Amino acid sequence: MHWRNSNFQTIHFIIGKCHTADEAYRMVCQQLEEREQAVETTIIAEDKFKLRRLKAEKLLKSGDEIEQYEGEIEMKEIDNDFKWFKLNADEAVRELSFLKDCARKLEPFRKYRDQPDHIAHQMIQQEEWREELILRSKEYLVSSGQIPQDHLRTISLHPEFKDKILPEMNKIANALKNGEDPIGLMLDNIPKFKTTLLALEEKKQEVELK
Repeated sequence: MHWRNSNFQTIHFIIGKCHTADEAYRMVCQQLEEREQAVETTIIAEDKFKLRRLKAEKLLKSGDEIEQYEGEIEMKEIDNDFKWFKLNADEAVRELSFLKDCARKLEPFRKYRDQPDHIAHQMIQQEEWREELILRSKEYLVSSGQIPQDHLRTISLHPEFKDKILPEMNKIANALKNGEDPIGLMLDNIPKFKTTLLALEEKKQEVELK
């Protein structure tokens, strides 16, 4: 296909791996910048195609047989190149539209939405990393029963290690010790911003099927 990321990838693997709406918004903004640049580049690319056509047409009008043949080949190549260019350009526009929808849906859930983006992106990092380190610790405990030394060093450096991270680690460790289902503890409390984005994906799928 001609997309950078499918709607499914964006929802489940880019936004889905985020723990906070602000970080999800930051990731969407990052994707938006790249797609906006791609769409803006298509405007220049279309002008270049026009220039190539003008040059090819000039060759076709030449009195020289070889130059005319060169013009015919160039025209075929231009048509082929433009076909694939148009597919990529159209998909970039569709992907850009979907990303803008995602950003709008995330906005109400953002803790720092009143701040400029470049400040909000920084302010959410402590909370986002706290939740990420909690999840990694749970995954290590569930999959291997222990936390690697390098990860333990990393999580101990977080300012909320003792108050927020360690209690969550102990909760999973106790669940494993008592024979409880640790997966259920890992999957509880799905943030509302994620369920809202899942609904957006389903809506997009319905529209595309019509």
